[in-house]
Amino acid sequence: MVNPFFGTINLSFIHTLGDTLIPQIISEYNSNFPDVKFNLLQGSTDVLLKDLLEGGADFCFLMDREFPDGIKHKKLFSETLYAALPKDHPFSSLTEIDLSLLKNESFINFKLGIGLRNSIDSICKTAGFIPKVKFECQEVGTVAGFVESGLGVSLIPYIKGIDRYNIAVLPLTNKYKTRNINLAFKKDAFFSPSIRQFYMFLNTKFNL
Repeated sequence: MVNPFFGTINLSFIHTLGDTLIPQIISEYNSNFPDVKFNLLQGSTDVLLKDLLEGGADFCFLMDREFPDGIKHKKLFSETLYAALPKDHPFSSLTEIDLSLLKNESFINFKLGIGLRNSIDSICKTAGFIPKVKFECQEVGTVAGFVESGLGVSLIPYIKGIDRYNIAVLPLTNKYKTRNINLAFKKDAFFSPSIRQFYMFLNTKFNL
């Protein structure tokens, strides 16, 4: 409990961060502190916040949302979202696209409670329309698969493995085209030396 070089840290995070960010963070940290262990939980934003409030996680990596009382959060970085279109879509040959051009399209969106759903709805609202949701999914890979099948368009982050789908992924010209990734933790949480040392590592890594 008092040795910062040993111990277990409980991390929770949204699904899209499990391909690159979380493995990178743990690999980098364990190269200096190999005896610190991590318990990991992936889930939707609502599930992760509930787990954090109930003490199931020490730190949570998630997107912007209205955070409940008792939770502190710090912005780590912003992540760009892209328009995902079927390869045979009339706009698929563009090098970039104004989101308002997709206002009449059927959208493959994420289920309510998933952070990306809030981001997509907010970005579309800024572009002047409410997306016409045809299907709701939970993960980016599923959304990409539906887009590949010609069932609609979507907004997605450029995650590892997205290139294996036969879709067009286009940068947005709109000003508001990013989502913020945050670090969240309980205000009254007890930080053991190993947890505090990991928190200091995150502060240095992300210039918090």
